[in-house]
Amino acid sequence: MQDISQDVAVLDTTANTQATRFTYVAPPRKPYPFLIGICRRFLFKSFITFVFLGTAIYLVYDVLTDKGSDAGATRARLVKNIKIFSVPLVSLLFTWFHVWLALQMMFYPIEFYGCPSRPIVPVWLDLPINGWQGIVPRKAGLMAQRCCDKMIGNIVTIEEFANRVHPAHFWDQLQDMFGKICSEVLNKVIVTRWPALWAALPNKVKEELQLKVFEETRNSFLPALVELKVNINSILDIRAMATEALTNDPALMVNIFREVATRELLFITHVAAVMGFILGLVQVGLYLAFQTGGIMDLHFKYTDYVMLPVSGLLIGFGTNWLALKMTFSPIWPHMMCGNYINIQGVFLKRQKEAADQMATAICKKVIDARAMVNYMIKENNSGAGMDKVLEIYRRHIDEAVDKSIGRLSGVCPGFVKEEMERLKTDVVEMSLDMIPTYSKDIERYMDETMDVQQTLSSRLARVTPPEFEDIIHPIFQQDEWILLFVGGFLGVVIGLLQAYALQNIH
Repeated sequence: MQDISQDVAVLDTTANTQATRFTYVAPPRKPYPFLIGICRRFLFKSFITFVFLGTAIYLVYDVLTDKGSDAGATRARLVKNIKIFSVPLVSLLFTWFHVWLALQMMFYPIEFYGCPSRPIVPVWLDLPINGWQGIVPRKAGLMAQRCCDKMIGNIVTIEEFANRVHPAHFWDQLQDMFGKICSEVLNKVIVTRWPALWAALPNKVKEELQLKVFEETRNSFLPALVELKVNINSILDIRAMATEALTNDPALMVNIFREVATRELLFITHVAAVMGFILGLVQVGLYLAFQTGGIMDLHFKYTDYVMLPVSGLLIGFGTNWLALKMTFSPIWPHMMCGNYINIQGVFLKRQKEAADQMATAICKKVIDARAMVNYMIKENNSGAGMDKVLEIYRRHIDEAVDKSIGRLSGVCPGFVKEEMERLKTDVVEMSLDMIPTYSKDIERYMDETMDVQQTLSSRLARVTPPEFEDIIHPIFQQDEWILLFVGGFLGVVIGLLQAYALQNIH
């Protein structure tokens, strides 16, 4: 017992050390005034409405006010204006679409689609060349490993969760359940082996025997639970459990990432659309400059086929790069305008909210009490963890049975002692058969006591921004070039289509 007490003390010290590590508090930002907050909430929708509706109104107004020209001239003027105005509008829609498409390609499809049905991935490219599968589901194993290495065992540990379960409190909170199990096991053991004897015993004697068995079970259970706590790291590898759960269920991992990064994904598409419009205006400026006289008189038949695809390449690549950059940079907050504005990466800016979303998503199905139990008993885990649990359980149950049988020796036949070993086996098997009936009570207690979700959420919210950024960003950083490539490639395609339209629509 002395060794166990020392081990528990070590766990307490480790937990205290962990708690002092998470001390970062984000600087408070003042909420925007009401009207500014409303405008900011609908800023992007207002921008889109203004751009398209404003363009339509201008074109209609220009036609209606052009009364000095004949119908042919008016039509030619309208066509010319449509060509010019279409450049920034198409640039906006294209940028919006290609960024959305690239983000979808990061997550979908969950399963590989191609011919043959198995992906062919050259090492130098690290992408399938015969079909497509979302980056996240295709690399679910690698990403799950990185994510769990950063959080499980680093931010939180299984030892500290186990240390929160106090044996006496565990028993007191679930004593009704344990009482029912003890009574049912005692009844089954004696009724199965000596039905006539059990029927002949007075109710008072039965109740006394059940009470004694309950007391002995408690006395053996408490040290068994302490021993389980001390050996929890060899019984349950929570990091491997979480990694395997995410690896085996790519859809779950996709849902977690999309749920946590919903606002960031939306932000990326909105920023790209706005930047696409601005750069489209630059395209218009260059287009008009090539048509003027003087030093910029470089316009010839195929100028559009050079300028528009090149500018499309720059727009597609540049807007994606800028959107990704703004998501994670700058890392540290920079408060401005009396703390009304925080210049910081948009994902890092809402670290507290994102931390809570990550913890909720991960704990819901990955590292709750039920997942821990299922992981220990499943076949592909070789049962090593559960074997150790059963070994500890059997050893302490044996002691309880020895003491309980000693109390029954005055009323049971002499041959009872000869069947002691078989009796112990029956007790273990019967009690294990009954525990699943009460598993929900145990899982509820374990979840409430270990408080994994709240702990993970609180600590993720209080790590420094560089550490928080290092948890999420590296998972996508390796494949950001795909987002940039798709943007640039589609930019060239759309630029060529624009050039063709400008040259052939009259």
